[in-house]
Amino acid sequence: MGWIDVKLPMDRSSLGRLRLLSDTSATALMTCDVLGKADTLGAAAHGNPTRDPTRPFGDTPAGTYDVTGWAPVDRSNPEEVNAYGPWGKLVMDPTGGPALEAKRNGRYGLLIHGGRLATGQRLRPTYGCLRVADADMERIVTHHRNDPVTRCIVTEVSQPETPEE
Repeated sequence: MGWIDVKLPMDRSSLGRLRLLSDTSATALMTCDVLGKADTLGAAAHGNPTRDPTRPFGDTPAGTYDVTGWAPVDRSNPEEVNAYGPWGKLVMDPTGGPALEAKRNGRYGLLIHGGRLATGQRLRPTYGCLRVADADMERIVTHHRNDPVTRCIVTEVSQPETPEE
């Protein structure tokens, strides 16, 4: 069974790092950029102008999650592919830390997914999910099908990590 380790910077405008790991090895099977920033206008429109991670529509909350499965997207629906990418979504259920507090405050739909990039080929904000590039999501989903990912640990760090690959 695999797991995902995510390091998100305190300044959520910066990218974090996602590492896909195997329980049998401390070596990362893959490492990629990840964004855990909520869309500022969308958060404000839903009553969370500070993007508080423990409130609905905020930044992705730190903490522990069970990965409860994979959900496909309807590839014939351009809006869904634009929002989540063609490779589906990993569904996360908060189990500890600020993530569990967020769940108790009504947060739902915490996912790992891809989706259309912003101008300049940058990852764009979500409504509180973790966004990776579509090519990276394809790698995560392919691995998940062969060796299910069962947990995700999201940690907030003061500085973004440098790439390992």
